[in-house]
Amino acid sequence: QLVNRTGKTMPLRLNFEESSTDNPDTLVFHTNDFIRSIDTTKIRLKLLPDSSLIPAQFNFNKQYLNTIGLSSRSGSFILECDQSAIMGYSGNTNTRKLQVPFSIKSDRELGILHLKISKEGSYIVRLLKDGKSQKQLLFKGSSITLPRLVPGKYDIQLILDTNENGEWDPIDPKKNVQPEHVLYFPEAVTIRANWDVEKKIEFD
Repeated sequence: QLVNRTGKTMPLRLNFEESSTDNPDTLVFHTNDFIRSIDTTKIRLKLLPDSSLIPAQFNFNKQYLNTIGLSSRSGSFILECDQSAIMGYSGNTNTRKLQVPFSIKSDRELGILHLKISKEGSYIVRLLKDGKSQKQLLFKGSSITLPRLVPGKYDIQLILDTNENGEWDPIDPKKNVQPEHVLYFPEAVTIRANWDVEKKIEFD
């Protein structure tokens, strides 16, 4: 069982992952245990303030409960999970009804970033705020669009993913392999609500 430092059994909990709202069709809720099973008949998604039901599908992956079906909706919502709707690998379930309120911004409240790269390739693009990764996407080609960005200033990091494994690889002396090339855009990019921003990156 999942227990705390005092030895008491810890009930399963859910927290809304705000970063998932860049794609409002799929929302992510983080749990404090790996999920073994869910009872979808005990899980509901509602629109606030009238609490009308929204047709949605639910699935899970490791410590994440995924909610699919909001499409392009924006506004305030609540996810409800009746008692024992979710079971963790520890055998714990949510011992009480869970209610997780959250909100999704409309497209007009968010911005879009278009990146154009000087040459074709396989890349990993990261957007960072204060050195912390806010978004990471993999793509092939010479351009990518990053929609639904919260307004603010972002640093752009671009990795040439030579072996296409979706992550940055450091130097490997045994295999005589150099680290994958990383490029930082020279200045922070400002994203504004309801604006499109285009940036070009020279990658030699």
